[in-house]
Amino acid sequence: MSYNFCDEYGRPYVLIKEQESRKRIEEKNILAENVKAFCSIVDSISTSVGPFGADKAIVSADGEVIITNDGATMLKEMDLESTAMGRLITQLSTAQDSEIGDGTTSVVIIAAALLREAELLNTRGMHPLKIIRGYEEALEIALKTVDRKSKALTSAEMRQAMADVGRSTLSSKVISRSIEKYIDIAIEAVESVEDARGEINLEMIKVEGETKTGESEIIRGVYLPKEFSHFQMRKSIDNAQIALLACPFEPPKIKVKHDLNVHGVEEFEKLSQYEKALFTEMVETIKRSGATVVLCQWGFDDEANSLLLQAGISAVRWVGAQELEMVAVHCGAQIISRFEDLTAESLGTGSVKEKHGTIRVENPQKGKAVTILVRGGTQAIIEETKRSIQDVLCTVRNIKKDRKLVQGAGAIDLECANAIFEALPGSLGSAYGRALQELPMALARNMGEDPIARIAQVQSEEVWEGAFSKKHQYILATQTAKSIIRIDDVIGTQ
Repeated sequence: MSYNFCDEYGRPYVLIKEQESRKRIEEKNILAENVKAFCSIVDSISTSVGPFGADKAIVSADGEVIITNDGATMLKEMDLESTAMGRLITQLSTAQDSEIGDGTTSVVIIAAALLREAELLNTRGMHPLKIIRGYEEALEIALKTVDRKSKALTSAEMRQAMADVGRSTLSSKVISRSIEKYIDIAIEAVESVEDARGEINLEMIKVEGETKTGESEIIRGVYLPKEFSHFQMRKSIDNAQIALLACPFEPPKIKVKHDLNVHGVEEFEKLSQYEKALFTEMVETIKRSGATVVLCQWGFDDEANSLLLQAGISAVRWVGAQELEMVAVHCGAQIISRFEDLTAESLGTGSVKEKHGTIRVENPQKGKAVTILVRGGTQAIIEETKRSIQDVLCTVRNIKKDRKLVQGAGAIDLECANAIFEALPGSLGSAYGRALQELPMALARNMGEDPIARIAQVQSEEVWEGAFSKKHQYILATQTAKSIIRIDDVIGTQ
């Protein structure tokens, strides 16, 4: 319940009944409370950063166990949506993961360090807006330092650079023992989907898994974990004419709620004959188009399946929308949303083969879709391997696009910190610079070494990462820190 009042100047305001019973944090404590909540979450995952970082075993509510050291995955599976700071951390890590792929733990460590330094400045009497302006100035210095220290890549250096950065990305993953093989797979996959303009669409790279022994492989085509709809259909069709159907393979249905009453055997027989005639006409439409393989997004019943078999057409039902799109691009087909639109011009070309309960659609001449097939002993290993491959695919893509490297293992963070100390003397510059030093110190702690001694050595090591990735980390971490520093009140509504 609320009441409308006016103050002594005639300005209206609303008084909400029982407002005093709502939970509220006082302004003088708000930054400290938010920093404490934010950093307590980050501290729990900071031990997983770097090649010597630890894995985390996360047990979901239904008992599923996820073993990972990927920052975005850990934060997503930890179910932090119930707290404001938890949501902010998850959004921060997810933003880094979706755009860059790597550095998801690093970005939240930097953000937490910035917040700790901001809290110290605030306790000494510095206004939050002044801290924000200082952080913005320091960020500009850091970004310029990354540009100045970055190494531009020539075409001849590109493949080696992608391998070097991919090695840094995968060094902390579960597949580190097979690192060279997966780097080669990632580079080949990215180069396969690159178009003439240099654009790389990672949606054309599908990562699938099989729980069986054997080596992981790259397939120049689309992998479908399905079988043909009838066991007697042809299992191998070279130079297949492929029809892609996004429309139901069934008689048309009335779009309003209705009842169909059948009185007697004769009427039921008429209905059966009507359905068979419709299915026959649909199959004839497919035959007239010249299609020899049909991939349908929807299911179809045994009557249609039998007619397709009699017509010598191999069919797959319940194909996902993403798989249909990949086959369309890979084979040059059109996805048909109305059955009457199916023509010879809408068909694609490729080889379609079923083996061991899976189907592969390939077109080596003009295909642009790639599937990375991951094999492993357990589903947990397969899922973590798939996440690792997604990370290295994003990393390789970004190197090809940005064509710039900086020293990794925390070296560029130290360079930026030193540049800020020189260009921005005073407490604000010192705070931002110390925050950037936190990442190399975390890497050293996870290696079991003395952080101070390690910092002195790190700049001499030949470890590389993408300049674009590092700049993205600084920007996201600073934006998140600024948004939290700016908060002056938290009001619980329950």
